[in-house]
Amino acid sequence: FKKTWMVIHNYPKKYNYLNFINQKIIDYIISKNLTGIITVSKSGLNSLKDRNFIKNLKIRKIYNGVKKLKINKSYKTKNKFKIIMIAVFEERKGFEFIFRSLKILKKEFNKFKFYLYGDYSHVDKTKIKRLILKYEITEHVIIKKYTTQKSKIFENKDLLVLPSKYEIFGLSIIEAMMFKIPVIASNVGGPKEIIRNGKTGFLVNYNNDLRMANRIKKLSNNKKLYNFIVKNAYREYKKKQHLEELQESLNY
Repeated sequence: FKKTWMVIHNYPKKYNYLNFINQKIIDYIISKNLTGIITVSKSGLNSLKDRNFIKNLKIRKIYNGVKKLKINKSYKTKNKFKIIMIAVFEERKGFEFIFRSLKILKKEFNKFKFYLYGDYSHVDKTKIKRLILKYEITEHVIIKKYTTQKSKIFENKDLLVLPSKYEIFGLSIIEAMMFKIPVIASNVGGPKEIIRNGKTGFLVNYNNDLRMANRIKKLSNNKKLYNFIVKNAYREYKKKQHLEELQESLNY
């Protein structure tokens, strides 16, 4: 029968003494039934190279793509600096990291709103609200339901943050670039492949609360720097044409 390709959008589980045998069996079965594996970043590619059976397959890196939309950048806000984060409620997404940073930020710059987008359950919302109370940022945070209509998320916003502990790619970074919105992300995996620090966005070490707060403040106060980042990031987005690259790469 014709073997197929598997697309992996996250890092594989690491071997440990509890799952070692099971993961080896899974890797072996995968290796016997696939032509190859496609992963969405160089860091994803590297994470597969030490898997005994999988490493013998064809492995390709193809960045995620976004559908190009017509963007009007005439909606820049003036009253409040509007920050967005798009994330499922998981520890790895850095909720406490960004909330601690916002607590620091509000002491010196309180003219901001933080919009948190996700498909959150009632339990998720309860836990998130407890964290918001813990870090005393209730008046700044607005929880919103995620929508596939990207313009409703990105339009009239000023900054995207991606404070993840680890991230194989970071599709929202590309979307923000397309909407001419700068990005501050953790210096990990996919984000550090996409962002040129200080040129097309900013990278911050995970859990460096003060640096995150300072970067947000800097972009909110420095119009020249803000426009410099936006211009370079949009040029990078157009140059790479991620969706077209994806489509061409699949014609093997």
